[in-house]
Amino acid sequence: MPVEDFKKIGLMNNDTLNLTKEDLKELSAGRKSGLLDLKNLEHEGIQIERLKAKISLQENKDGSLSVVLHPIYKNPQKHSLLNDKEMDSLITGEKANIVKSYLDEKGKSHKMLIEYDKDTKEFVSMNTNRILVPEKINNEPLTQTQKAKYKEGEAITMPDGTMLQPSPTAKSGVRSNNTFLVLSILIDGGVSYLLVKAAQALLGIGKNEHQSAVQSAQLTNAFHKGYLDALKEMEAQKWNNRNSKSMNFPDDHHKLDLDELKLKGQNGHKQEARGYTRGGMSR
Repeated sequence: MPVEDFKKIGLMNNDTLNLTKEDLKELSAGRKSGLLDLKNLEHEGIQIERLKAKISLQENKDGSLSVVLHPIYKNPQKHSLLNDKEMDSLITGEKANIVKSYLDEKGKSHKMLIEYDKDTKEFVSMNTNRILVPEKINNEPLTQTQKAKYKEGEAITMPDGTMLQPSPTAKSGVRSNNTFLVLSILIDGGVSYLLVKAAQALLGIGKNEHQSAVQSAQLTNAFHKGYLDALKEMEAQKWNNRNSKSMNFPDDHHKLDLDELKLKGQNGHKQEARGYTRGGMSR
């Protein structure tokens, strides 16, 4: 745990980390925290009395973790993989996200899912290899076509009207038109469950279209049998594993023990550091 980094930004006092459980979950899953009101911090050798910012964890080459600050910028920060037209389409909400390919330093090709964070006015990118693709949504299996689309950052629609969209900026990593969600995800050969409450709104669709989708999903699925069945399965797994030290339950297969904060990918391996830079490029 980057104790010294937390101390420098005023989040640790007397060995107590001043973060909510929700923010810890987001950090341990490799995403940003919510907006924080930081006071009496030191950043890049400068003493700052007060700063509103989000934070994330970056894994260094030696395996240690460091804290990355994401302040609120006055103007949108450019992204090295996007041209001006693409950036404008994300800023205005014309597009939900953009997937771009790039070569790493070893010449290996990667795809990045890029989204705009309106809070901090910066672009957030995530390797598509780290998108957790559900096997089921509210106990309804996804088709191979749906899985492929979701892996590419596209929104998918289930038979009951529920829409789901991967998102590097949303809490729990997903956006939906439905507030009642249980995602079943295969991790290390076992099924994990992600319970999503009050999912953030979908991006890239009109307000009226979104409202219509919300109403449709709520009418057909608020107390849908599939949702209730998924909840029962999730609770059964929690009960069966209550004495286990390592449970595949319930949020993004992470542990909240601060000494064990790790960034993990879909196959349970350590994630690449997201490594946000001012240009929004993920390392």
